[in-house]
Amino acid sequence: MEWHVFKEASVSDHRWIITYTLKCIDIKTKTYRNPRLTNWALHNEELEDRQGTSVQSIPIEYKSTENSEETLTIINDSLMSAYEKSCPLKKENLSKGTTW
Repeated sequence: MEWHVFKEASVSDHRWIITYTLKCIDIKTKTYRNPRLTNWALHNEELEDRQGTSVQSIPIEYKSTENSEETLTIINDSLMSAYEKSCPLKKENLSKGTTW
């Protein structure tokens, strides 16, 4: 912290010490998802909508590990998309309230 002592006399036997530098902290807002607040009806609806497109393209038999990787990618994308639509992002509350 930077400070400055004035040369002017004060009422007491001490001189005025004034701080004059302010530093601002850049606070970045964090976002998160709360799984407990998921709209499960919307989640299931989104999964059912995707069943008509991507999920039906999942093969029943796998001839190589590449096929299973493709299947896992389709399932993962479907689940993530449904979750992101049914569980919206929240902003972190940076103002910590006092307990009293």
